[in-house]
Amino acid sequence: MNDVQRVRSESIGRCVQWFLDMVGSIIVPSVLHTKFTALQTAHNNILDIAGQLAAEQSTASQEYSGKGGDRETVRNLVAAISKMAFAMSGDFPDIDVLFKFRRNMNDQDLLATARAFATNAAAHAADFIAWGLPATFIADLTAAADEFEASINTTSSAVDGRVSLNAQLNAAISEASKIKRSIGTMVTTQFVANIGAIASWISASHVEALHITPATPPTP
Repeated sequence: MNDVQRVRSESIGRCVQWFLDMVGSIIVPSVLHTKFTALQTAHNNILDIAGQLAAEQSTASQEYSGKGGDRETVRNLVAAISKMAFAMSGDFPDIDVLFKFRRNMNDQDLLATARAFATNAAAHAADFIAWGLPATFIADLTAAADEFEASINTTSSAVDGRVSLNAQLNAAISEASKIKRSIGTMVTTQFVANIGAIASWISASHVEALHITPATPPTP
């Protein structure tokens, strides 16, 4: 949950607890009782979605870490081939042109470069090996590119899952908030003689204000 989701959810949870504390004072059946039951169900749904989102975020952190390692492996292998091609260019004119490499490539460009290096290196494999690259350098690069591509796809799926769950969470909180607002008027009406109950409801239903510290302006 982000901070906005958290404070709204906490307010809904406090209202549910108010209902559980005061349930003996609420007429059954009544619209108020029905509304509170719906609010309790909505709050349980919020907690369920929030739990799924937390699990997704934990998994995503591990997947991002894995992708970072796969990316670094591919980048190091590509860089080694590019450097060797540059060193060989005196004996093999323009070979370095086939193996140009920039370290600040995005994921897709890096993956495409790795695939192109593996393809182009096949015609010069014996020369690269003779100059010092491992005999398995093409196979190593291909395997690393496969791992990197798989981690990219997994990470992308994780992002999609979090976006979907976050949207569900916002919708669930909004729905519960509507129920809470409809309850407010009934509480203040039906408990008009119970000042303590109304005061505790106002406290429970209050949504905490978020205080955002403004950014410090740059020094002129």
